[in-house]
Amino acid sequence: EFHLATEENYFKLLKYPETEMHIKEHAHFRQKVAEFNTKLKQKTLFATDIFYFMKDWLLEHIAKVDKQYSKWFNDHGVK
Repeated sequence: EFHLATEENYFKLLKYPETEMHIKEHAHFRQKVAEFNTKLKQKTLFATDIFYFMKDWLLEHIAKVDKQYSKWFNDHGVK
């Protein structure tokens, strides 16, 4: 949560043009984690559910979407 909140604060501070879209992506991630937590408590969570979600998050979000804002951050003094 700290990581996502920190990113979102920088988006707003640096007026990142895709802030709204990126925050929606984070909301989806938070919702999915909450669902996993509920399923874990209900003992209905499968490791494959987590694996495929995290694989998608890593390959699609972190490897592609996050790269879009990293240049913006660097260009605005955030290293």
